[in-house]
Amino acid sequence: MILCDTNILIEFYKGRADVVETLSAAGVSNLAVSVITVGELYFGARDKRELKSLRENLSLLQQLPIDEEISRLHIELLEKY
Repeated sequence: MILCDTNILIEFYKGRADVVETLSAAGVSNLAVSVITVGELYFGARDKRELKSLRENLSLLQQLPIDEEISRLHIELLEKY
């Protein structure tokens, strides 16, 4: 499973070849996003048409909730790196 961050998906939508190739090779069934990433992408949508397209595309990916353990790990990694 590959957890895709907002920046990776933005580059995918821009058509960046290496990102498109890597995600395509992994296969949509092996890709996931956090609910935070979904929110960030929705926020950046330029219009309702783009929002609809994002919603359809993201519905193909597993969407992971943010729970207490993930939040704690996030803070720990931020502090470390």
